[in-house]
Amino acid sequence: MGIHSQLRNVFCLGKNFAAHARELNSEPPTTPLWFNKLPSIFIGDGDSIHIPQWLTSRVDCEAEVAIQIGDDLRDASVAECEAAITAYTCANDITARDVQSRDRQSGMPWLRSKNIQSFGVLGPRWTDYPGAQAFAGLQLTGRLNGEIVQQALLGEMIFSPSEALSEISRWHQLSSGDVLLLGTPKGVCPIADGDALEVNCGNLSLSNRVSQA
Repeated sequence: MGIHSQLRNVFCLGKNFAAHARELNSEPPTTPLWFNKLPSIFIGDGDSIHIPQWLTSRVDCEAEVAIQIGDDLRDASVAECEAAITAYTCANDITARDVQSRDRQSGMPWLRSKNIQSFGVLGPRWTDYPGAQAFAGLQLTGRLNGEIVQQALLGEMIFSPSEALSEISRWHQLSSGDVLLLGTPKGVCPIADGDALEVNCGNLSLSNRVSQA
């Protein structure tokens, strides 16, 4: 069983790299922008990302890193949140981009565009969180068919993991095992049937292929 089969709550940060916000014609947020992906949609390393045949929207890959917490957090300080982070892994936040844009314009949430089955990927395994300074020095890389399309240091994030967790914990109690995806760098690009996706961070590598289901 992959790590995706043991998920509880999954939170995600939007526009947490300034250059990515600007490539979407948006200003970088001044407070953490967060949303949810449903645990039931997630797949793992080596699994296929299925794009439904009925979906006419552009579908983008978004290379990310996810963290996991090991303690309950309620209205927690940044220091308390930093101490609660136990592990990290690679992620791919697949997004139906045109659907997301239409829903934003009509004032709807991002739920539909982010939660089609298999549009969330985690893996290949959890590895120990090395602390804030070492974590910020890790490089996140996203590849499409072997070509680098996204790359950034985690220290380039607008909000650190602990800052984001602190904000989320004001609104929703976080529990041991909860997961937070930290946002994606610039370079998001459309994917199609047969594409090979790869996300790398530290000594972790997450690989998936795309199929038209």
